[in-house]
Amino acid sequence: MAKRRKDEEGSSPDAASAKTLPNACIAGILEFAGHSGDDAEFMDWLTDHKARNGGKIRVSRGATGVRVMFVKEADMAFWKARAARATKANSLSPPSGTGR
Repeated sequence: MAKRRKDEEGSSPDAASAKTLPNACIAGILEFAGHSGDDAEFMDWLTDHKARNGGKIRVSRGATGVRVMFVKEADMAFWKARAARATKANSLSPPSGTGR
């Protein structure tokens, strides 16, 4: 269960909305079914993402595989296209996910 802090008396409503802003900035989520974050090819993708100076991403374990949340839509589109190319080469399964 997530803990919430009570707003201090006299705090402005802008301060409360600023705390929730990062959650509203998620561009979309892709999930790679049947794979974990420890897969060698997936780790290469993460390394390449950092080398390209990509936007912030969050990697977690999803219901069917590794789940990646993106802040930038361009990064999500790049990963989706790369996954499609990899699917043709029979490495990673195509991602499932939605953009906001």
